[in-house]
Amino acid sequence: MRFISTRRTQRIFRLQSTEAYQLLMYPEAVQRMIVAHFAEAKDRLDKMNNRLSQGQAQRVREPVTGKGRNCMRYTWIDAYLLAKTGVTKDLKKEWNWIRYQIGGKMFAAVCLDQHDVPYYINLKLDPEEGAFLRTQYEDIVPGYYSNKVHWNSVKPDGAVPDDLLKDLLDKSYQLVLGGLSKKKQREILEGTE
Repeated sequence: MRFISTRRTQRIFRLQSTEAYQLLMYPEAVQRMIVAHFAEAKDRLDKMNNRLSQGQAQRVREPVTGKGRNCMRYTWIDAYLLAKTGVTKDLKKEWNWIRYQIGGKMFAAVCLDQHDVPYYINLKLDPEEGAFLRTQYEDIVPGYYSNKVHWNSVKPDGAVPDDLLKDLLDKSYQLVLGGLSKKKQREILEGTE
């Protein structure tokens, strides 16, 4: 088989060789970019470690005042979820998610951006109910970085009523609890976990 060279492929090869040439000729610039990237990542990691050592990662950030993007409207969510029997909470550093679990299984999460501002609340629902709610509320979308059939994301600055969100969180809790073995369910509900 013979390769036929076209102007487009010649231009692509010329661009690639130009980039390679620049990388070879200016290694200091590449090194500066890499050092800056790792310094930024280290600063972010240090901030997260400071929050963990001060116990701040164990609470959902207070809402940003005023109307705007990513304002946490549901300030009650942390206390509401932790009041349920057997619920534990942790911060998944790699994802920057505050996860709420029962029996080691996540049933809800508050997804934080790089500035630790909530941008989604993830929860599990029956597929039919989740699909229906997505058509009714524009602030309920398929699960962010999750199985889009079972998981749904609620925008924290959205217009989903508090009572509805509480009901959805209750259903998510019951769904995950119901998926555990009967023995594990008894241990959790009796508090002997």
